[in-house]
Amino acid sequence: MAVLDPPAPTPAPTPVASPARGRWLVALSAALAAAAAVLTVGVVRSDLLPGEAATSRWLSARTNWASEPLVDLVDVAFDEVAAPVIFFCLLPIVWVGWGRYAGLTFLGAGALTGLTKVVDAVGRPRPTEDLTLGEFAYGSGGYPSGHTVYAVLVFGTLAYLAGVHLPRSRARMALQAGLVAIPVLVGPLRVMDEDHWPADVVGGYLLALPALFAVIWLHRHLPGWLERHALGLRRVVGVDGASQ
Repeated sequence: MAVLDPPAPTPAPTPVASPARGRWLVALSAALAAAAAVLTVGVVRSDLLPGEAATSRWLSARTNWASEPLVDLVDVAFDEVAAPVIFFCLLPIVWVGWGRYAGLTFLGAGALTGLTKVVDAVGRPRPTEDLTLGEFAYGSGGYPSGHTVYAVLVFGTLAYLAGVHLPRSRARMALQAGLVAIPVLVGPLRVMDEDHWPADVVGGYLLALPALFAVIWLHRHLPGWLERHALGLRRVVGVDGASQ
């Protein structure tokens, strides 16, 4: 009786770069980065922007038994201690499950969360208990919201990689929706927690989204660049010859 060899494992897909989609990402990233620059100048030159105090009070008043656990969870899970732990627990899962190239992409997104260090350069105080502008303390600036930057980059990258590596299905759509919902909710929850002003959160989104799009753009275009200029590095970073 003949013994059949086991089937060879299916290689992870190599993303195919679309020129039109690439130009769209670059244009959107440039527009968001410009908006981030304008907002940053605005918060540096003024105390509170128009409507910030009223928006903060309105959101804070909406905190109830249903939202309060989420507010507390976000506060604890994405702080300076827990956030790196969560990231480095997710990294091997991505690396083993989706391959070295996906792992390196995720690692790069994690490195970009260093954008949160802008807080000390801007020097914007966080809200006080009575929702007034307090005194700035070095190392705990409010702009941009570090929780927001982290959530966008880490969970946005996971949502993108899930779309690349998982087959189209309702389960994949549910997973991606859940991953995207995390950064969408984190920003408003930080204002409800009275830990950030609205502009801090908006600044976090405006700074993190171009960085996320840069990660996506690089993930799509690096395989083609390596094939043309550094073919030997394709195996080092874990890029194969298959295509989507």
